[in-house]
Amino acid sequence: MELVAHLKLLWPFTELDACHLVELAPYIRRRHFRAGDSLFHEGDPAHSLYVVLSGAVNLERALPDGEICHLARFIPHDLVDEITLPNGKPRTADAVTVGPCEL
Repeated sequence: MELVAHLKLLWPFTELDACHLVELAPYIRRRHFRAGDSLFHEGDPAHSLYVVLSGAVNLERALPDGEICHLARFIPHDLVDEITLPNGKPRTADAVTVGPCEL
């Protein structure tokens, strides 16, 4: 699917017109990840937004006893951890790919 048409289907881009989406295009790139790759860690600065095109990403946090707490799973067409980007705060958890992914 053409990039602009794909973005138009996703919140928060649904209200933007095609001209604004075309302006975003140079800042967007597709990346491929393997299973178990980390996208970001808790405390990292939030400087990018991920959209799942294929595969899945888990949002998780390590508990004090070392156990992993799974907070959310993002699947195709989901935005990964979109909450921290607009508020300028650091990432609230780790994001790890479940299997091969295209983001």
